[in-house]
Amino acid sequence: MISEYALRGYLAQLTTRGWGMKGYGSLLDGWHLIYPSRLEDLDVFLDVDEEWVYLQCPLLRCAPHPDCRATLHEFLMRANEGIFFAKFALMLDPGAGHEETVTLISEAPVENLDAGLFRLMAEAIVRYAEDYGRELRSIALDPAIAAMIATVEGAAGDPPIEIVLEGS
Repeated sequence: MISEYALRGYLAQLTTRGWGMKGYGSLLDGWHLIYPSRLEDLDVFLDVDEEWVYLQCPLLRCAPHPDCRATLHEFLMRANEGIFFAKFALMLDPGAGHEETVTLISEAPVENLDAGLFRLMAEAIVRYAEDYGRELRSIALDPAIAAMIATVEGAAGDPPIEIVLEGS
């Protein structure tokens, strides 16, 4: 188990990097953090259980358009292959009739958590939310964009064009 005092120290370090807290939190209730990113304020939720510390940033708070789901899922799987200290997860929102939403999550075992690892987790959330959030929402909510992405991704799976130079 991690002490609330240690977590408050880690949170204090984040405030020097532009983070803020929305209200007060605790080990039992978690914390609601705000980060003013380039395009929008990010809501990030810090939760702790016996073994894990989680930072969660909802990026798509509604269900994707039905015609966009397959392309969105492919996009999320490809994105997860190239990111570190975080992952995109599909969540079911019980408050919205169990609609599928997308959340960016960074997690670490409590036993390994220190100030440096906590900072890396927070930086990963900001970086990937800024890098992928807008594109993710466009793919999830606009069938024309999802169709275009699906077409491009399908073309990427075609065999490469063979280039033959004269004299070879």
